[in-house]
Amino acid sequence: MTAPKLRFKEFDGDWNSSALVDISQIITGSTPTTSKREYYNGEFLFVSPADIQENRYIETTKTTLTVEGFDKCRHIPENSVLFVCIGSTIGKVAQNKVTCATNQQINAVIPNKGYSSDFLYLQLKKLAPNIKLNAGAQAVPLINII
Repeated sequence: MTAPKLRFKEFDGDWNSSALVDISQIITGSTPTTSKREYYNGEFLFVSPADIQENRYIETTKTTLTVEGFDKCRHIPENSVLFVCIGSTIGKVAQNKVTCATNQQINAVIPNKGYSSDFLYLQLKKLAPNIKLNAGAQAVPLINII
């Protein structure tokens, strides 16, 4: 446990360190089959690493899903933290404002009750360069945040 040097006056005492898996649920995204056109061009956001840029919040995506396509995916609740864990863009971080789906390159970190998605976003954003260093040198870089 450590006490931060800079903090709000209403907070005192030590901070506890916790693993993400202990304070959140982590879901890996899934992609509905692309051979079914009826799954695509709908009203649900389908987040891929290309959609995570400099903006903190995902408001639009290049690909969208219909109800039928969305039902074939893992649903990511609003205010989750989205973290790219596979490929050359490991470490990209964003938050979703609406329920969405992601592809399998993205893990969604869904904070448990009492934990802040804003805090988790800021911590993952801060730690992303170090996390990326641990991805290894295989052909397709990969990390496991679980």
